[in-house]
Amino acid sequence: VGTKAVLVFDKELKIIKRGPSSRLASLRLADNPYVMAVDGTATPRVIETCEKLGCHNLIATNFVSTETDINLVSM
Repeated sequence: VGTKAVLVFDKELKIIKRGPSSRLASLRLADNPYVMAVDGTATPRVIETCEKLGCHNLIATNFVSTETDINLVSM
């Protein structure tokens, strides 16, 4: 909590990538992630990046925008 990090999980819920949320836009993955978890607020930019990466589930502390087809889960 408080790290503002992003964890990216595959379908088996294994961590496939970890890093700061400030670098989320430059994230490149070989396969589509299953879940992304953000320690912080999911801004429209975070949600857009999640959509672009083909992820369908996003976990965050809270959400600024909820205009998306992605499954949003607040922790």
